[in-house]
Amino acid sequence: MLFPSDGIQGIKRFFLDSLVAFGKRGLACQPAIIGIGLGGSKDACMVLGKRAACLRVVGDSNPDPKIAALEDELKALGNNIGMGAMGFVGKSMVIDCNIEVGYCHTGGMQMSVHAFCLSSRRAVARINGDGRVEYRTNPDWFTDYQRRETVEWPQA
Repeated sequence: MLFPSDGIQGIKRFFLDSLVAFGKRGLACQPAIIGIGLGGSKDACMVLGKRAACLRVVGDSNPDPKIAALEDELKALGNNIGMGAMGFVGKSMVIDCNIEVGYCHTGGMQMSVHAFCLSSRRAVARINGDGRVEYRTNPDWFTDYQRRETVEWPQA
């Protein structure tokens, strides 16, 4: 849990601390797709982070431009900590960084960081009653209802 006064710098610090811990202890096999959950209750935050890691397509951006910019910035930060594949020296720790946000009380900011292994694969298909199979290459897992569409950012 972050304090609201930690702001974006606190998010970046927690993100980097988590990646270093993942790499040092072998908790994630890099390069990885990183999912971050911000806000919500403790359990909702964990679900948001896991969904961001596992259900978003690589190269997808959050529809909110400020969150999309933070995704890009965190991806760049993660690839500049000196760790690469399988924890060796390198610049390829993060394939993509996805963030999903939820509403929370202003007294605290939940944050979760999840690593989804590059070797994990998924496919999406709809099997119709008549036996036809339709494959989706770009599934839209998140609906407008699931995404927080009213994020307001203070003017700098």
